[in-house]
Amino acid sequence: MTGKIGIPVLVVLVSTLCPTLIVTARASSEMMEMHSEFPNVENCMACHQDPHKGQMTAKCADCHIPDTWSVIKDRVTHPGEFPLTGKHQTVTCSECHLDGQFKGTPRDCQVCHWQRRQDDPYQTKLGSDCARCHSPVGWTPSNWNHTTETGFTLTGAHRGIACDQCHKNLQFKGTSAQCVKCHEGDYNGVKDPDHRAGGFPRDCALCHDTGSWKGKDYNHDATGFPLTGGHAGLGCTQCHTGGVYTGLSTECVSCHDDDYARTKNPDHRAAGFPADCIQCHDVTTWTNGRFDHDTTGYALTGAHASIACSECHTNGIYSGTPQECHACHADDYANTTDPNHTAAGYSTDCAACHTTATWQSGTFNHPGIDLIGGHAGLDCTACHTNGQYAGTPRECSGCHSDDYNTSTDPHHAAAGFSMDCTTCHDIYSWDNGTFDHNTTGYSLTGKHVGINCRDCHGSGVYNGLSTACFSCHNDEYAGSQDPNHTAAGFSSDCTLCHDTSGWENDFFNHNTTGYALTGAHSTVECAACHPNNRYKGTPRDCYGCHEEDYRNADDHEGYPTDCEQCHTTDSWDFTTGPRPRHNGSIRKQP
Repeated sequence: MTGKIGIPVLVVLVSTLCPTLIVTARASSEMMEMHSEFPNVENCMACHQDPHKGQMTAKCADCHIPDTWSVIKDRVTHPGEFPLTGKHQTVTCSECHLDGQFKGTPRDCQVCHWQRRQDDPYQTKLGSDCARCHSPVGWTPSNWNHTTETGFTLTGAHRGIACDQCHKNLQFKGTSAQCVKCHEGDYNGVKDPDHRAGGFPRDCALCHDTGSWKGKDYNHDATGFPLTGGHAGLGCTQCHTGGVYTGLSTECVSCHDDDYARTKNPDHRAAGFPADCIQCHDVTTWTNGRFDHDTTGYALTGAHASIACSECHTNGIYSGTPQECHACHADDYANTTDPNHTAAGYSTDCAACHTTATWQSGTFNHPGIDLIGGHAGLDCTACHTNGQYAGTPRECSGCHSDDYNTSTDPHHAAAGFSMDCTTCHDIYSWDNGTFDHNTTGYSLTGKHVGINCRDCHGSGVYNGLSTACFSCHNDEYAGSQDPNHTAAGFSSDCTLCHDTSGWENDFFNHNTTGYALTGAHSTVECAACHPNNRYKGTPRDCYGCHEEDYRNADDHEGYPTDCEQCHTTDSWDFTTGPRPRHNGSIRKQP
């Protein structure tokens, strides 16, 4: 005993426990022992006759195992041209390879399935290409694509019915895609509404879908009359009475004539309102009716927009209602006392002063004179006293003569000022009066600009006041000592030496005397040539001022006293030319 159970012992044990397995076990055991002697055998045909008649490989081990002759499916490699899928994997080889024929087995479905499905009526109608409808997974059609094959997609209830419900007598080619071809009976049998009597289109898809006969509403927009508002929720027969659908009028009055006739607020018929309801109403409800008054040529604005129609259209009269304000507001015009319109002779055209918003917001477009500034905030009666409007004067003095007469700074009346207030004042305030002095012919410049009127017009005289400087500046002239204007006999025309900017920036144009100042003469003080305030009669010859220079000069005895023969006004030195020679052209006096 080696501790291992040998094959004979195993057979005995198995036979004792299960006598029916003894033969199989013995055969398997013997086969395994026999094959164990040939572990590398390649040619099974040496022992085994080829039952495949040379159609398969010579190596039996590619499909079989030694312990049993059964084909092991996972060891079989089917040719790549025809892979085994679905149900093809579960059948025995002999079900497709009849009479042991393996090579040259056709791959067309019809070869295997034609004879076996001869009782299938679809086969004779649809052809022999099974793969168009079926797959190896099962014989139930799963590959048929109704959309790509026919151009008609199966949706809704169409998807769950048998083919022969649409394809009668198994007629597939040329089947019509029109709904009525299958549903003519449904079309003819419908009474709510009666499709045939109503002349409904025979295209079911306009109102129905494939899910259910009641699964879709009719697109009323296709008729050119969309259903909106109150129309959308109505039953078809509420508008289409008597089963009339084709040619039904779309005019409101064709359905709503009774509504038009019995309306009393206002009475449409008596008022001659148009029978076209949409001019005042929409399709939502009758109560939100609104008339576009602009279409009458008279737009409703302000308070007019919110009042009831009957307030203007009394006694139910609409056509020919006058559009003038006075036609409705004559009482308002007659009863107004602030101001009294009738007494003042106001125009009866209310729009001249009022708007449609409210009477209190009345504003009058003042003719001929704009009311701005201080005038804008006044009450009408401030200018129009005693209710007098027509003929009211427009000149300032017509209202402001008292202001003119009582004014004392300056006193307008005494000064003879113009009574045209706008000459000095604007309409905003009396206090900001300004006078354009340029209008007098005497412009105010320099120091004259900032002074008070009284500084020049202290006597209250404005008209005819002299514009000569001396008339205001006599004291300045008389009091001037550097130089003394009076002693020097200066002209009393201040502008010869001064301007209006200030006394300090004085200047004198010496050229006006006939003796121009040049060189050193232009820089010396006036008193250097005009001592003792002597201006008039001052000599113009050089010797008159330079006698002392002449006498004190060396070697001048006998020379002429006309200095400019040898000298210039720039310097006594001969800096501007060569020293002259006494060659006879300049000679000493004898």
